[in-house]
Amino acid sequence: MLADIASRLKDSIASGAYREAEKLLEEYAGQLESCLQQAGSDGERATLASEAGQLMAWSLRMTTSARKHAHDKLQQIPLALRYESRHPRPPSWQLEG
Repeated sequence: MLADIASRLKDSIASGAYREAEKLLEEYAGQLESCLQQAGSDGERATLASEAGQLMAWSLRMTTSARKHAHDKLQQIPLALRYESRHPRPPSWQLEG
């Protein structure tokens, strides 16, 4: 169950479906808590905690990378607007000639 939620969470983050990822993260946290309470040994709890930590680290890397990519794209807009203002196009309704 926990692995299934983790897989769906990764898919959501990788596709940029952050609202879905947020819901899945809540579901994952609840399921993780339940698994930790039911764990039979300290070793099992340590494994669950390690896997959760790895998932959170991966999620952080992916979302940080996506934000950086979006930031870079937004930084290009002023450049495009400056270029556009140097070469104004006539309105589409205006006939040339």
